[in-house]
Amino acid sequence: MNTKIEGNGEVLMSKKDIRITFYNLTDEQKKRVLYYRKRKAMNDELLKKMVNIVESKVKKYKSDFYIHDMEVIQEIQGEPFIWVVREKGTHFIHLYYDGFDDQGNWEQIPYFKCILEQFHDIMAIFLVENGKIGKIPIQEALKILDIYGAEIKKSIFKKHA
Repeated sequence: MNTKIEGNGEVLMSKKDIRITFYNLTDEQKKRVLYYRKRKAMNDELLKKMVNIVESKVKKYKSDFYIHDMEVIQEIQGEPFIWVVREKGTHFIHLYYDGFDDQGNWEQIPYFKCILEQFHDIMAIFLVENGKIGKIPIQEALKILDIYGAEIKKSIFKKHA
C-alpha cells in the first residue's frame, strides 16, 4: 500500500494502517503526521485535555497517544477507559474490553499490573468516562478494573448460558 502525506501532515491511508505504517515513515514525515494529529485533536474537548497532559508530562514516545490512543478512542466511541501516562509514553486500558485468558481471567487487570511493575516513570493515571477525564490513584484504578472485569465477565457468561 502506498502512503501519501499531504503538506499539512495528513496521512492518506486507512486509519487502521497508521498504527503500523507510521513507523515506516521518515523522521520528517513523522513530525508532520504528529503535528497534524495534534491540531486535529484540538477540535475535541476531551482530546484537547489529553493533548495538554501529553505535552506537559510525556517526554518521549508521544506517538503512543497521537497514533495509537487517538485511534482507539475513535473506535470505542465514548466508552470508558483508564489511561496511564508515563514520562516515556502512554498506555490505554479499555474498560469494555471482552478478552479473557484460558483460566477465565479478564486480561485488563494483569495488563495494568504489568504496567505498574515494568515501568517506573508513571506520571499519572486517569479515568476517562462520560467524556470527562479525572486523575485517580492506583488503588482506585484497581477497584475500577475489578468492577468492570466482573461486569464484563457476567455479561459474557449470560450470553453463553
